[in-house]
Amino acid sequence: MTERTIEGLRQAGMLIAGFGILVAVVGIVRLASIYGEAARGVETVATIDRAWSYGSLLSPNATLQLRWTDAAGNARQARGVSVSQALRDKLIQDQRLTRTTLRIRYRPEQADGPVVVVENVGPEIATARSLAVKGFGVVTLGSLMVLAGLIAAMRRAGAAS
Repeated sequence: MTERTIEGLRQAGMLIAGFGILVAVVGIVRLASIYGEAARGVETVATIDRAWSYGSLLSPNATLQLRWTDAAGNARQARGVSVSQALRDKLIQDQRLTRTTLRIRYRPEQADGPVVVVENVGPEIATARSLAVKGFGVVTLGSLMVLAGLIAAMRRAGAAS
């Protein structure tokens, strides 16, 4: 291997490992957020006002607009509540809503705080876990590339002396 190839391998490995760390951290932060919101929120039933269905690899598969009355009797609403593909498939069939209500958890002290759809917690946790695991896999690949570059550089230096 040439010096340029070895250095390129090490740099690519560091870049890939850095990307993997970013992906893993996003997954872990998302997991903590899901667990926190699911555990701390107040559970109630919300009415689905609107649902948008769309497909993308990096985006949620459906977004909901919800409204409910909180324990104090105040009308509340949330827009842009994301749900998994599995829940979307249950809620939207032939471009129509199959249900009008969902169980949610919300934080009463936060007027515009996050809303968690109770049925969606399992799939969200699975997605976040998968993201974290894939991120660690990418870190491992990048680290192995860096290690291979270092070993090749050490062998090259040993052969030159």
